[in-house]
Amino acid sequence: MHICLLADDILILVLRYATGGYSYGLRGWRRKLGLLSVCKRWRAISLSMLSREVYMECVGNDGAVTTTDYVSNEDKHAKIRHSDIIPVSVKSNLALLALYTNYYSPRKLSISVTYSLGLELLTLYLAIELLGKYAGYIGKVTELQLDFVNMSSPGQTYRQQCETPNVADLASRVTQVLPGIRAYRLGITRMDYHVLKFGHLLTKHYVEYLDRLECSSMLAFPYTGFSGKHLFLRTNSMMHTPSRKPMVNPRELERLYFTRLVEDFDWRVFLGQNEPMRIVFEELKHLGVEVSVSEVITGGSHGDKAGDMGRFSIAAPKLESWSTEMCPLGCRLLSTVLLSMPLKVLHFDCMNGTEITLQNVDVENKGKNVFSSYVTRNDGGDIAFVEFANSILDVPGLAEYASVTMSQPLQHTEIRRINWAYVTSVEIKSRITLDQLLVLVSRLPRLVDLKAYNVELPVEVESFRWYDLDNVFNGLCVRTIWIELFVRSSAVVPCGLVGRLHSLIPTLKTANCEMNHKPTSLL
Repeated sequence: MHICLLADDILILVLRYATGGYSYGLRGWRRKLGLLSVCKRWRAISLSMLSREVYMECVGNDGAVTTTDYVSNEDKHAKIRHSDIIPVSVKSNLALLALYTNYYSPRKLSISVTYSLGLELLTLYLAIELLGKYAGYIGKVTELQLDFVNMSSPGQTYRQQCETPNVADLASRVTQVLPGIRAYRLGITRMDYHVLKFGHLLTKHYVEYLDRLECSSMLAFPYTGFSGKHLFLRTNSMMHTPSRKPMVNPRELERLYFTRLVEDFDWRVFLGQNEPMRIVFEELKHLGVEVSVSEVITGGSHGDKAGDMGRFSIAAPKLESWSTEMCPLGCRLLSTVLLSMPLKVLHFDCMNGTEITLQNVDVENKGKNVFSSYVTRNDGGDIAFVEFANSILDVPGLAEYASVTMSQPLQHTEIRRINWAYVTSVEIKSRITLDQLLVLVSRLPRLVDLKAYNVELPVEVESFRWYDLDNVFNGLCVRTIWIELFVRSSAVVPCGLVGRLHSLIPTLKTANCEMNHKPTSLL
């Protein structure tokens, strides 16, 4: 049988075997790229084995600067390395890229600049020199990832041994080599002046053309309008700026993510709005907030500035997902967003994090437009969850129905502190005592569906009292009850529990009670 008659997945295995499996290095890549010229079908399949990302690294440490260049494979980095004191010979890399780009023009360029304090300009200069040598092969790159890592020890500084161009010239050279950038990620680990200035100038040049921007420092974020769709921003306390132009256009954003958000973040400067502050995100579908550690610990007490968070509202009619931390700042932000959404169903999932699903549907769940969210629990744990739940459940008319899934137990005090008035569905996956379950049900006046797994019964016969069950369930309009009992060897199991529930609840349609093993005695 001719090899071209094989299925694509079998042919890929043959191709990988022909190239030496997952062989890395220049020899493996030459063999892999050489297969592209066998025939059109081999070329089409082989291209799936190649990545469109080129990676470069420049390291300045201990008074010397070295470079490393990779053309990355989709599985691992194919290491094509040349490490030496600059200048570095890159002829073999250029030959490889020439063959590579004939068939598969790279779309993403990642540059890592690791420097010691005092060598940042020299390291950056040599990285851009290296970039210039690849200019003919990466001119069509549309995504740029630029990471700066300061590896200096405390108090360690080197003197630069040669003169370098100023920062503006360096930024200008990058924009000349890479004119078509539409997605840009800037990562800075430490706030060093020259690095920040370079990042600021480069971001300022690209910002009006970008569709996606990730910036790890507000100091490098330009005070000009970002009109793209995706913004990931690490925030600090806002700097004063003479510009009155908005830093972003909220009406165009589809995805917005803040990291290390602080309470005194100036939304007016960021969005170019004055009082009254009503922020309208017309196209926003995804919103994320990772709060500064100090805000989680202290609760975000910043005097008069702490009140700014309560003086504005966020409207996002197309919002589909939200992520935040359970702290006062995150709770207030989320509650302001939810006020603009006409919800029918609100769902909590309390685990290591709190999963929230908000559905704009009718009772029979015939609608669509699902809103899902993830909220991270901090060390405040249960207290934060109570505050978070109440910040949403206390809003009048926010949701007509709410459901809760608990994957870890809540104590009696936490159960009593939460406003369960609108909760109609509860699913308890964690182990819970019968006493805790009855306390929870007593707080659910609108309960319709109840599922409880691992309900632990009391060991003593006297501990189980039918009148507790009667008082809690009597008068409820529950339709479905599913209870799985966790039975210890010496536990007492109430006989006829399902029948008792049916007699107490006229609306009950389905009731089921199962046990993990056969008990030794019945009550």
